[in-house]
Amino acid sequence: MKKIVIIFLSIITLSSAMFLGGCSMLNSRSEKENENSQMIKLVESKEAEKAFYHWFTYVDPQAFKKEGFIQSYEIDRNSISKNPMSGIDFDIIINGDSDFIISCNINKNSDGEIESTSATYSDKLSQALER
Repeated sequence: MKKIVIIFLSIITLSSAMFLGGCSMLNSRSEKENENSQMIKLVESKEAEKAFYHWFTYVDPQAFKKEGFIQSYEIDRNSISKNPMSGIDFDIIINGDSDFIISCNINKNSDGEIESTSATYSDKLSQALER
């Protein structure tokens, strides 16, 4: 009889542990999805656009004008990720061509304003802008 009670209590303990572990995994996944959603909203905000917009005119002074190379851009949502050092990394696709990429990082400064801290350009974009 004592052996049956021990087995029964062991089964209940293991079942409870598995249930709590499963709930914890679901909560962790939900938190990660929430964090990704917040990063997407931040990167696509007007404030962020002001922060990284200067990279366009820095490399192409005629950007978004008839004479300029850069005519349009879109943010690659799949590239948005949290930078372990700080900020958010993401890619901007130029003129709808995935060979023309600007990889940016945005971060909040001490005043809480969003600023673009770095940008790198794909080789093909650099070559196209040199022409």
